[in-house]
Amino acid sequence: MGRRRKCFGQRGRGLGAVSTEPRPAAGLGVGLFPGTDPSANGPLPEDPVGDSEIQDQERAGHSPGSIGGTVLDHSTEGAHRSGDVHSDAALYAVDALEPEEVRAFEAHLGTCSRCREEVSSFQRTAEGLAEAVAVEPPAELKAQVFRAIGRDSGRETDRDQKRTRHPDRNSETDSSATLYRLETAKARRNRWLLAAAAVILAPGLALGGWSLGHQAGNDGQQVTAERQQEQQRQDDLLAAPDVAVKHISQEGASATVVASRERTDAMFVGSNFTDPGQGKQYQLWLMKDGSPVPDKTFNGGDSSVWLTGNVGDADAVAVTVEPEGGSKAPTSDVMMSTEI
Repeated sequence: MGRRRKCFGQRGRGLGAVSTEPRPAAGLGVGLFPGTDPSANGPLPEDPVGDSEIQDQERAGHSPGSIGGTVLDHSTEGAHRSGDVHSDAALYAVDALEPEEVRAFEAHLGTCSRCREEVSSFQRTAEGLAEAVAVEPPAELKAQVFRAIGRDSGRETDRDQKRTRHPDRNSETDSSATLYRLETAKARRNRWLLAAAAVILAPGLALGGWSLGHQAGNDGQQVTAERQQEQQRQDDLLAAPDVAVKHISQEGASATVVASRERTDAMFVGSNFTDPGQGKQYQLWLMKDGSPVPDKTFNGGDSSVWLTGNVGDADAVAVTVEPEGGSKAPTSDVMMSTEI
């Protein structure tokens, strides 16, 4: 986390236009991954980009996380800010807003037909999920809940820093009853947010897709046990003290990466990915010291994938289009990426 980030890519070469459409074989290998040879899936290449190039890019007006002005981290973490009342529809639907936020949002509902429609849609989805119906959660519902988790984490960090700077204020002015109410409210909100995230993630875990509970041929008890194990893994990841939630969106496709270095675990939740093409799949990569480490593959549409690699020392997660079954080394440009 405290390390200086390395750029991904060949010296002086940019990513070009980022697209969710599968790329043709010709011309692959230029962009995110240096020295890529589509015909050779041997040892992973060394990253030629060093601190001198980062300084050159900074002098040229580009950020250290970009190549030729193209930003590599496509995440939208922090896009949701408190005060953007339109963005609270999903949280209102799952009862995850604070009392003052509820009052403000309900006042807004009277004048905003779009938010009324969104709340109604989200509530119907939540009811369907609660009844174990195989309903696909709207991508925006996922995104808003995850953004809320990240937003609340930042709020608590700020509050902790203020308490550290002024420890005497708390001891002198806060009664034990007040502290208890604050902690109870915080715990209740966190439980709601984590529960909402768990409900949203549960149908898409890597146990066979969005309709896990309805697959033919699976023994009901075995499916239930597997579901419980995956639910526990989810809960552990979401409850990790260092959990990071990053959002990526490109050309209609969106994804959320939930990662914890402490637990060395990460999950990728993708929505609305186009068909990568015949004989192709999307592949995840963990970027470690500028080199790509191959990870899981997934298909178009909606998917949830647990990464198999150790994220404890990874800098970023990236997505490419690869031959079916995956590659040992990338054979195409990056489609989307985010630091973790």
